[in-house]
Formats: sequence, structure tokens, C-alpha cells
Amino acid sequence: MSRKLVALIVVLVVGIFYFVVRWQLTEQDLALAMTELAGTQATLTGSEGELLGTRDELAALRSELESTKDYLSDVEAELQLAKDNLLDIEAELVDTKARLAAMETDALHLHNPTFKEALDFLERDQTDVNEYLEG
Repeated sequence: MSRKLVALIVVLVVGIFYFVVRWQLTEQDLALAMTELAGTQATLTGSEGELLGTRDELAALRSELESTKDYLSDVEAELQLAKDNLLDIEAELVDTKARLAAMETDALHLHNPTFKEALDFLERDQTDVNEYLEG
């Protein structure tokens, strides 16, 4: 055998050995990449589940927010009605205080009339002079 042939055989054996080693390393890299891909897919699936749960929770919170807004609107209307009633009562109270003050200062003198005073009043009363109109 010639040296060239031996050198060629050695180069071929080394090349085949290198090819086999590279092949095994490539298979290991591929297996590792597939494992990482499976892990990433599992993480993605879990994240999708969490996202759906978060979306449902968000929808529930939006619904609760709308209900709360409606409730607050109703309460605001009730408060406005109560405020209006209190303002009416306050005006009535001011008027009553004024009448009470007038009575206390004798600006308005109330007393029970005698029978003669009542008859005199009825004789002077001109209420029935005008014709009564309905509508």
C-alpha cells in the first residue's frame, strides 16, 4: 500500500469519525431544542390559560363597575331629592319662624271671636258677591 492510500484511508476514517461525532452532537442539540420548545409550548399554554382567566376577571370587574356606577347614580338622585326636600323644609321653617315672630310681637293678633264679632264679620263679608265659575 502506498503512503498516499494509507493517508487517504486515515483521512477518510478521521472524516467519518468527525462526521459521526458531529452527527451525534447535532442530534443532542436537536433533542435539547425540542425539549426547550416543548417547555416553551407548555409555558405558552399556561400563559394562555392565565390570560383567559384574567380576561374573565376583567369582564367581571367591568360588570361590577357598571353596577356600581348605576348604584351611585341612583344614590346621587336620592341625595338630590333629599336635598330638595330639605331645602323645602328649610323654607317652610323660615316662614314658620317669621309667623311665630310676628305672633310674638303682636304684629298678628289671633283670638277667638265672640258670637257677635263672628256675625258682624259675616255681614261684612263680600265673598259671595262674585259669580262662582268652574274650570
